[in-house]
Amino acid sequence: MELRHLRYFVAVAEMENVSRAATQKLHVAQPSLSRQIRDLEDEVGVQLLERTAKSVRLTEAGRAFLDEARAILKRVDEAVLKARGVAGKQELLVGDWPLGTGRVMPRLLRAYQQAMPNVHVRLHDWAVDQSIDGVRDSRLELAILVAPLKANAVAGKQELRVGDWPLGTGRVMPRLLRAYQQAMPNVHVRLHDWAVDQSIDGVRDSRLELAILVAPLKANALADVRFQELATARVCLIVSRDHPFARRQSVSLADAAREPFIGLMREKYPRYEEYVAAIFARVNSKPRIVEEHDGWSGLFSAVGGGTGVAISSDAFGYLFGDGVKLLRLTPEPKRISIGIITRKGKLSPAAEKFCQCAKEAFAALR
Repeated sequence: MELRHLRYFVAVAEMENVSRAATQKLHVAQPSLSRQIRDLEDEVGVQLLERTAKSVRLTEAGRAFLDEARAILKRVDEAVLKARGVAGKQELLVGDWPLGTGRVMPRLLRAYQQAMPNVHVRLHDWAVDQSIDGVRDSRLELAILVAPLKANAVAGKQELRVGDWPLGTGRVMPRLLRAYQQAMPNVHVRLHDWAVDQSIDGVRDSRLELAILVAPLKANALADVRFQELATARVCLIVSRDHPFARRQSVSLADAAREPFIGLMREKYPRYEEYVAAIFARVNSKPRIVEEHDGWSGLFSAVGGGTGVAISSDAFGYLFGDGVKLLRLTPEPKRISIGIITRKGKLSPAAEKFCQCAKEAFAALR
């Protein structure tokens, strides 16, 4: 095991993505980074990271290893600085922004070396947020950067990480955030547009403090988190304005089951397929999926173009546009529950206030 293995592991853990860690933080090829992480896991003898299609997350063993890896790297950096200090060669760690310093940095470094010949300057080409974090945690002594739009980004502003579901919160989130920022001006909210399962996992492993989502069909999916319902929404059939059903106000499940359906890709929306199947199981039918999309916008466009029909909710009605009509289903499926999940136990004041603002914002739409 070499120090680079530890540095690579820490970078991947912090970025939660191998590709971004490779390109944005380490400046190495992704395949090489993936191989180094696998080598590290082989040497440690346990799995440190759980990999999904778009991200990675720490296992319990990985979280424990991350704390120790950071401590080791910090001690190594301190040892290097101490040794250089004893040898008469001090080191200065600087976050650089080459795009803005390209013309001035050569002049700056020449003048600095003349004035401080015994100091070795190490420049790190890091993103703004990374440089700010580097100064905060002493990986850098200073940084040259473009100032963030929000001055309090540099002032140690508290952060609240929230899993968002833009499809269902699009109408309410602006109102919610305005109220929250008025009540908690020193809290910076970071919204993560994650799938339901990813948001649940994020709350469980503390990557998120809370998340707004549609409740899964299976109650045990939320067994180890707290769920507070904010609203319910009707499950509907959406059809093109040119579809024969468009003249109706409602359609039976049996009639709908005979139509070609537009679906969402299972690998990205696994619960959608399960939900549609459960709805039509009431009439012993299984919809015929003729086309699948990796996002809701594609599904809505396909329905509007007359390719097929789809199951959706009136919570999304504001997104449909003129080309799509929403119909009630008979017998009417159970309404979906939209709510907020948090970890069990006492919440931070920032999270408690967000939950309160969410309840008030959703109530205002009723």
